[in-house]
Amino acid sequence: MFSQRKIWATLALVGFIALSTAKADPAPEPKGVTVDDSKWLLSDAEFFVKLNVKQMMASDLMTKGGIVALKDAIKNNEQLKGVLDATELDLTKDIDSIMATGSGNSSDSAKALVVIRGKFNQVKVQDALEKAAKKDDKLKIVKEGTTTLYEFPAGDKSMYAAFVDKNTMVLTQSKEATVDAVKNGGKKTAGISKGMKTALGKFNGKESMTMALLINDDIQKLLTKIPNLGEASKVSILTTSVTLSDAVSLEMSGVTGEAESAKKLSKEIAKFKALGAVLLEGNEEIPPVALEVLNAIKISSSKEAVLIDLKLTKEMLDKAAKGGKDK
Repeated sequence: MFSQRKIWATLALVGFIALSTAKADPAPEPKGVTVDDSKWLLSDAEFFVKLNVKQMMASDLMTKGGIVALKDAIKNNEQLKGVLDATELDLTKDIDSIMATGSGNSSDSAKALVVIRGKFNQVKVQDALEKAAKKDDKLKIVKEGTTTLYEFPAGDKSMYAAFVDKNTMVLTQSKEATVDAVKNGGKKTAGISKGMKTALGKFNGKESMTMALLINDDIQKLLTKIPNLGEASKVSILTTSVTLSDAVSLEMSGVTGEAESAKKLSKEIAKFKALGAVLLEGNEEIPPVALEVLNAIKISSSKEAVLIDLKLTKEMLDKAAKGGKDK
């Protein structure tokens, strides 16, 4: 169902190595993307994800301990620390956002466009990549006309990265697509589908992470096989958002397009939640905070979608960090 997972994981890692950014403009409709973002979307996008790293780093959770923990983790990763030192990048300050759109069901038909924004020393980044290519034959530097491409492995395929300008780097699944993105990307708003427009319209642009998935026929067939969740087959759009503040807020929606099916699906999901509570209750092997988190999940429906909300408070997060116990 998710043949592109390895690609997305690789892209996220590459994004932290080669940063690029642009100033965020006032958000247009749909609200889930900025004016600049809307010029980088694939017109046939079935998948969208955006990490608003700048928002994350400014949240209370990160400024009051999270950033220190991240820096400690970087210190303990010699490879990542070496790359960051060589490129003079600070992950806690220099990243603005990483956005990816994609389409296709198989590795052969999959398309992806990743846009990375941040402030960095472009010369340092290029020098670091060139040195890395000499030591690691999995990283290759190739030329397409006047464009320099950086080839990274992504599963059994390759992804190709290039600088658009001093503030923007793009990655795609082919040399040709990357060169086209360098030459033509970011110049005009993409004509995305009605479904994707609906999905992105559910975000407000202030989230830390947003993700939208249009349900195609293959995924829908899998949904029909989920036992005791028959209404899931009517979902056409899935959206997820995570917002960091002094807590972690998670919001999910499954668009069915009609109130009755959304209401039925919300009841089906509520039954799973109730069953989970029974299984967790009194189970000494499961930290008590797990039941607390489950009980905090709110399930409802609107005129067209199932809605799932969860707020992880600082107290819950502290308990989880301590193994789920009050100490």
